[in-house]
Amino acid sequence: LIKQGELVPELIVMTRGAVQVEKDGRIIGACGEGDFLGEMSFLSGEPATATVMVTNPAHYMSFERSRFRVFLDRNPDIRHTVEASFNRNLMAKLVRTSHAVGGGGKQ
Repeated sequence: LIKQGELVPELIVMTRGAVQVEKDGRIIGACGEGDFLGEMSFLSGEPATATVMVTNPAHYMSFERSRFRVFLDRNPDIRHTVEASFNRNLMAKLVRTSHAVGGGGKQ
């Protein structure tokens, strides 16, 4: 679905199943139902920081970047809700990744 180092033209939302996330050829996690994919690139306009691969049957919705941005600009209440959801989703991914690489303990 997404290749590390390439621009991501769409925002993807998983609706069923799971995908594998790799960085530099190493598995760093998985995403499933309700997770956004490509949101960091969507927000920054920078290339993807990880590769996302479908390893089993999965369903997702995708939103073309420029059209979705126009929609959000015209609907500030929805934009706020989507941005809050992005933040929650990114935090959950950071926590999962931190635990996966052994950094999830207290200091």
